[in-house]
Amino acid sequence: MDPLSVLRRTAGHDAPEALAERGLALAMLDELDEALSALQRARSGFLARGDGRSVARCRAAMLEIAAFRRELDGVEESLAETERELEELGDAENAAWMRVVRARLAVLFGRGGEALALLEAIGVDARLSRHTRAVALLAAGEHALRARRAALARDLFAAAAELARDSHPTLVAEVERAIATLSIPIAEWIEGGERNLVAAPALEARTLPRVMGGTRRWVLDGLRGVVLAPDGTSTSLSARPVLLALLVRMGSSAPDAVDWHELAKAAFGVVRPNDSHRARLKVELGRLRSELPEALGVASAGSGRWALVSRDGARVATLLPHPERSREERVLALLADGRAWRSAEVALALGLTPRMVQRELELLRERGLVQPLGAGRRTRWRAPGRAETIASQMLLLGMLSDS
Repeated sequence: MDPLSVLRRTAGHDAPEALAERGLALAMLDELDEALSALQRARSGFLARGDGRSVARCRAAMLEIAAFRRELDGVEESLAETERELEELGDAENAAWMRVVRARLAVLFGRGGEALALLEAIGVDARLSRHTRAVALLAAGEHALRARRAALARDLFAAAAELARDSHPTLVAEVERAIATLSIPIAEWIEGGERNLVAAPALEARTLPRVMGGTRRWVLDGLRGVVLAPDGTSTSLSARPVLLALLVRMGSSAPDAVDWHELAKAAFGVVRPNDSHRARLKVELGRLRSELPEALGVASAGSGRWALVSRDGARVATLLPHPERSREERVLALLADGRAWRSAEVALALGLTPRMVQRELELLRERGLVQPLGAGRRTRWRAPGRAETIASQMLLLGMLSDS
């Protein structure tokens, strides 16, 4: 479906079918206000005609637009209701797309497990077309990858590739691209003084709990702002950026100690730390001690040096953003974990100035690669997955199908 061709063909037509097509084409071009207006008029026309299935399809498209615009008040309930209505009307395809949209919202609200279950269920539903199932499995693979379940992501991408054969060319290309991401280094792993770049499968293998033997590690995750214990439990420092910066800096040198000047630079972003910074540093180190699990400590090594100490014999590893990728790629890689980040958190995690990060985020937003949530100081940023974009387009294509 070429949206510009549709707009030319439907210009001046008031039939509900033409208005529906026009609304979908406008939605593809991000002209969302005009799209909603056309879909509302189409819905009224279908309602007057008594065409319940088309009325429900127009409502589905309008709900997806609302979800895209983050107009979330009551939208999940409305999506579920429209999904049931489409199922009752025999439109399994578009009912499935309502579940895809619900899954995307579940990720936004931090319910990644629910989203994965929804998408996997669509992928194995034999009633649905191959391309619908392929998009769902592609989205499921992306969510699995964001959760660092690389083995599951590989299986889901492979299943999506099988279903996408001879399907929509854009979908085929995106599945191939998703599979390729599994072999691309995404982060830097620092352990025992050695630095290595790791791809998602290696990262998953190294962060799995080792309760039945093997290498036991504390993982200081600078990407997500958490401390992963050897038994799989975690402690979050994502809301404590200064403490996280101190932990990551000491972890990068562990088991060696770090001079207070370097710690102050990392924690406070200063070039020449003074005695005032040193006093503040001692306070923050005390706070860090109270936040860490008992088996992980901060110890003075004398002469203004501090070290991170593993008291249970487990090794200490630090995970940082990929250092060699461009600034843009590093921002996108960080946001690709699915959660919404404040710009200050991105700056801290990547070692960039807030101004640099804000500039990158605005440029990425203009290209449609990231989305802002909220406004002002409360603004958070996230990067939608490829499958989300494909799913939107496929939903709009599916709306026109009578299959």
